[in-house]
Amino acid sequence: MTPEPDTRTQEAPLADLRSKEARSKVQRGGDCWLLIVPAVLLGASCLFHVSVLMVSSADRSHAVVTDYYEKGLRWDEERARSTAERALGWRVEASLRADGNEKLELEVRVLRRDGQPLEESRVVAEMFHNARAGERIHRHLNEGGGAYRGSFPFSRRGLYELLVEVENGGKAFRSLQRLEWEPRRIVGEVP
Repeated sequence: MTPEPDTRTQEAPLADLRSKEARSKVQRGGDCWLLIVPAVLLGASCLFHVSVLMVSSADRSHAVVTDYYEKGLRWDEERARSTAERALGWRVEASLRADGNEKLELEVRVLRRDGQPLEESRVVAEMFHNARAGERIHRHLNEGGGAYRGSFPFSRRGLYELLVEVENGGKAFRSLQRLEWEPRRIVGEVP
């Protein structure tokens, strides 16, 4: 009588092997989820930062002083220029009014030390609304009747910054001013 082979011992190692393979497959699949979470977080972070950069760079109220470092290096020259401008005794008087076409008309009077208008000058103006410092408009102003005029595509009420550069007879002068413009109200108009 030959002994019957024990099938339990042969099946047990095979079952053991199958369960180890199954466990390792489950563990490898679990590792995949561990990689997905950081990838999603990294993607969300990148998307957030790109959107912040896009919004901040498109903001029209954002402005950077041009050549800021160079201006600092040339501070002594700026100081000497400012002293020479004061010695000229010139001054600028500026006013704003609406032109009726959703634009502002700038009128600039350049006056000598004695109060007489300075005529036949080259006058350039740069103007922007304080809330929109990134929208700077440059205009060469036209002379007429002792004043220089130009139109600017602004209709927003509030505070404007104005830089006027005047050249006359080889001499130069700059004036920086702030102008406030408030449109006239029509009676019965709701603010």
